[in-house]
Amino acid sequence: MKVPYAASMAALTGLSLLVPSAYGMEFFNCGDNARFLVSLMMGFGSRDPTTIQRDTDPPYPEGQIYGARRFEMPIQSNTMRSFMVQSISGSQPIRLYEKVSSGWKFCPIEDYDI
Repeated sequence: MKVPYAASMAALTGLSLLVPSAYGMEFFNCGDNARFLVSLMMGFGSRDPTTIQRDTDPPYPEGQIYGARRFEMPIQSNTMRSFMVQSISGSQPIRLYEKVSSGWKFCPIEDYDI
């Protein structure tokens, strides 16, 4: 039995949000119920030079920034929040930030083992 590709990908994406809490996956934790699987964000990171660093973006003094991709998403009570994924050189190839009133807040990676 064949399942349409788009439908199966949507289902797997939805399930991937449930599975990690049971099996100990890594998340970017931005606080207030904004958690993103590191593995999903890896695919969202950009190495497109047209998305390169803006003056207001956080610097990366340890290496090079290859690109940045921004997105908005409703989290908790449908409040729209803004995020940015930076593609960087280094052992962890991406970083995630949330836009807050004072600038960009770094979202650390946490392991949710049970």
